[in-house]
Amino acid sequence: MTVIPVIWVSYREDIMCRGYHDQGFLEAIFDRTHWIPQHSFSFSHYEIHRDSGPWPMFNEGAVVVLPARHHVDYVERFKKDLDKLPWSLVILAGDEEWVFPWREIEETPTRRVWVMQPRPEHREAGRGLLPGGWYPGTRQHLYQGFRSAEHTPRVHSWFFAGQVTHERRVAAAHAMAGLSHLGMYYPTGGYTQGMPPELYFDYMAHSKVVISPSGPYTPDTARTFEALEAGCVPFADSAAPNTGKWDYWSTLFGDDHPIPIIDEWEDGGLERGVNTAITYFNSDSNRVFAFWQQWKRDITLQMDNTIRSLRKDDMEIGRINDVLTVLVTTSPSPLHPATEHLEITIESIRDQLPSAEIVLVFDGVRSELEHEREAYEEYTRRALWLCNWEWVNVVPVVLESWHHQANATRVALDFVNTPFVMFCEHDTPIKGDIPWENLINLILSGQASHVRLHQEDHLHDEHRPMLLEQDGDFVKTIAWWQRPHVCRTDFYRERVMGSIGHESRTMIEEVMYGIVANNPWDDWKCWIYAPTGDPNIQRSYHLDSRGEDPKFDMLYRYDGETPEGAPRE
Repeated sequence: MTVIPVIWVSYREDIMCRGYHDQGFLEAIFDRTHWIPQHSFSFSHYEIHRDSGPWPMFNEGAVVVLPARHHVDYVERFKKDLDKLPWSLVILAGDEEWVFPWREIEETPTRRVWVMQPRPEHREAGRGLLPGGWYPGTRQHLYQGFRSAEHTPRVHSWFFAGQVTHERRVAAAHAMAGLSHLGMYYPTGGYTQGMPPELYFDYMAHSKVVISPSGPYTPDTARTFEALEAGCVPFADSAAPNTGKWDYWSTLFGDDHPIPIIDEWEDGGLERGVNTAITYFNSDSNRVFAFWQQWKRDITLQMDNTIRSLRKDDMEIGRINDVLTVLVTTSPSPLHPATEHLEITIESIRDQLPSAEIVLVFDGVRSELEHEREAYEEYTRRALWLCNWEWVNVVPVVLESWHHQANATRVALDFVNTPFVMFCEHDTPIKGDIPWENLINLILSGQASHVRLHQEDHLHDEHRPMLLEQDGDFVKTIAWWQRPHVCRTDFYRERVMGSIGHESRTMIEEVMYGIVANNPWDDWKCWIYAPTGDPNIQRSYHLDSRGEDPKFDMLYRYDGETPEGAPRE
């Protein structure tokens, strides 16, 4: 694994290089708390203080973090030191007032500049954008506050603890006093003068809504990010008293973020918003929590990709965990809100692929299953907790409307950055010895497009008409079954999804089975992994989460003029 130097620099004796409260989130990117990207870097840290002398010469460049507010008078020296590095990713941190002349640190082909707590002009200039984020220790305290993945009662409707030091917070305090739902309001006398951290995070872990008025110079506060990490719905501010109103949260998160924003605290908007968020807490918090976990993944990948582009690295096919993404779809089941079957499936994948990315898509609720919505939303909430706190590299995607398996998979593919994918349903664990390199090599050779892990311990006689010759440990087949299988990503995007209309609501097998069975084998190149000499070829199995639940009609519509209807001949 390539090691990237991180230089934490200060030119002043009275200013720390590292360890500020607003660097907790940044440190979590470096230590891979948020995400472990494929072909991941690791980071080695160097604190370069004024007394440390000149910077060491890193032949391959470095990430450089500057506490910018304190270095307004050191711009020229900083630029000269940066120019000595072959490449640099510069992070201007800790300057919410933006007194540092950031435009003077120009971007070049060998230098990129990221900023913390950005302004709109930073987005317009194309800079990388970071929040102030949470304080160090947040995750450890929150984990203790949760105590259990399955049973986390949200006993407080809303929660606020903090200073009331400016007009935006005074207005928010007045609005909180008028909230009809019982909440926890705890004003403090000053910075870090509130309740002990373990009590603060225990309250947050058991609250539905967190009220988060702005800081003095930016709507960004640690409270908002603590709430996001806790799976709460934060109500964030659209303005700051010393800088006025601007669209901070869209600047940071993009225009489609789901975080509720308050323009005016005392016009009744907070009351209406909190009432709605509490009424629909599971659905709203699930949507916000999934978005937050996606964004943490995205910012980590963005940093790695920026470093890779500066180093002019080309990613080569390496470990299986780096080239294969697992797609898992899930939907309402009579077993919900229990997560047991999903946990068994995810753990079976992790036993084989310890760090491969898993894209976990929660489909919406179809009208016939509306009676299962409440249990399904609670199941989703519990699973999101597992994604954020227990599992590694599982990115959740929560769909608001019913997509069914095919279009849920189409959405999942938008998150894939690897050349290969494996598909699993939420109740189809994998098992046994699986030679992943052999499966991938068969596809790489062009001999295969689809390799299925067999769900029975032997090949059944009634399936013989669908089986062709055996070649080593693999059997050709003209049968497409949607049990766990490995494919090229582009094959799935172009051929499989290209066979299913965007407006269809269907299981993939419902369409693909007929297509594959009624076309020459060379058109689809499907195989089964069936190792010779092994009396038990089972490599996946079915937990049958749906049990006796009825199967509903599919809804078909194909792109283009023909064919129409289904199944296709």
